[in-house]
Amino acid sequence: MSGRAVLAATTGALAIGVALGFTGARLADDGVDAAEPAGLIAEAELASVPSGPFVVRAERVVLPSGFQSQHRHGGPTFNFVDTGTVVIQSADGERRYGAGAFFFEPAGRVHTITVLDDARLRVTRLLPPGVEATTEVP
Repeated sequence: MSGRAVLAATTGALAIGVALGFTGARLADDGVDAAEPAGLIAEAELASVPSGPFVVRAERVVLPSGFQSQHRHGGPTFNFVDTGTVVIQSADGERRYGAGAFFFEPAGRVHTITVLDDARLRVTRLLPPGVEATTEVP
């Protein structure tokens, strides 16, 4: 399989994983308006993916108001905010995300999350085997 075919297959698997991680979980949520129209929520450019095999991990994260953490992720991390408000601070500046927002954090970038209102997020990560999903930074 050529490098281009591997990248296409990887990108396709990622798209399916993200769709299942976000869309599938959204359909299962109580309290989500079933009449909400389908459509693009947001998009981000993924400059690279982990080489070799990687684990696609979808998880629900619940963070209380006032929570703060400075950390980095072991692989590209896609975040969808179901409820609440979070602020992400990094070398790129400060960004605020509320319910319905999508944001992306590349592997290795140190950033700080501050939770303004109790938050529920759906997170999909691409992790090389054996790599920690999140590492706190002092």
